[in-house]
Amino acid sequence: MLKVNPGIKVVCLCLDHDIAGMKAMDRIEEHLRGTVCREIKRELSVWKDWNEDCKAAHGQEAQPAYHKLVEKQRECPITEERQSADDTLMMVN
Repeated sequence: MLKVNPGIKVVCLCLDHDIAGMKAMDRIEEHLRGTVCREIKRELSVWKDWNEDCKAAHGQEAQPAYHKLVEKQRECPITEERQSADDTLMMVN
């Protein structure tokens, strides 16, 4: 894309707000360094991904972002809700 459009100077990375999305941003940013890009921006959704942000904005239930799952796990005593958060984290890792 940058070869075809060398005028692009700013790239905004908008991937999922989970472990895989953040690792992908790292890889893409590393790849973009040294190209014609002057600036690489990272945008993170509030919720798990941008679709979940849209759902939340329209009053629908949305899945939390990875960091919110970690916070929830730390705050909750061992309950069914905590077990659900733990199970979700195990799937992500």
